[in-house]
Amino acid sequence: MNIIKKLRGLSLEKKMILFTILILILLAIGLFLNKEFIRGLIEEYGLTGLFLASLVGSTIFLFFSVESLFPFLLTSGIKAIPVIGVATIGALFGTWINYGLGFIGSGFIEQKFDHNVMNKARMMMDRYGWIGLFVVIAMPLPVPIPVDPITVIPGIARMNFIEFTVVVLAGKLVKYGVWAAVIVGLINLPF
Repeated sequence: MNIIKKLRGLSLEKKMILFTILILILLAIGLFLNKEFIRGLIEEYGLTGLFLASLVGSTIFLFFSVESLFPFLLTSGIKAIPVIGVATIGALFGTWINYGLGFIGSGFIEQKFDHNVMNKARMMMDRYGWIGLFVVIAMPLPVPIPVDPITVIPGIARMNFIEFTVVVLAGKLVKYGVWAAVIVGLINLPF
């Protein structure tokens, strides 16, 4: 009953954030249990499905690399520019959720865990800052590996949200642009 009292005392904004997080957790569990769901989502809904897949795949709830879908999308007749744009915007929204979880959850982490976790996150952001975040996000690895869970750290460290958004947007554009160019070059499709 103590949890219910705490929930009643929250502002409407915090209740909406908690509700959104709960919905995303449930969606992520569903996606994790049914891995073919993402491919079906894209087959059925095209770019809308790509947006949803990249949003959910960029959160900490589901480790999924959106660029692994690019060969399927680009050979299905969708041009590279819309694929890059939609995947980037969806991934940006997903990383905003991670940032928000880090920002909101930092108080919980400080209360429940050792303060070293918070100090390490802050030290990492102080040391590498936006350049380090950009490199991690923009790096097109030889194998699509999801790196988006790291975007919780800027939230914990209280990185400026606008700076965070610009860095993630630029990094995702670079990464997805490189992946799309490689795939288009390998398949000999028009960009």
